Amino acid sequence: MVITVCDNAAGEMCPFWPGKPSKLHLGFPDPAAAQGSHDERLTMFRNVYGMIEGKVRRLIELGVERAGEV
Repeated sequence: MVITVCDNAAGEMCPFWPGKPSKLHLGFPDPAAAQGSHDERLTMFRNVYGMIEGKVRRLIELGVERAGEV
């Protein structure tokens, strides 16, 4: 399964993957685009990390067959 996570990369071409992997887009804000102080940007990275972790845990719970429900 190929999972894209940045909203601004959702429509971009992914690298070649052999076979026909399932594809899933889980949209998150790009923390690299965060503005503000070092601490504010760090908070954004931590928040996005937490969101990604939550979605991955949910994906594992559901299994690949039900990935669209994440």
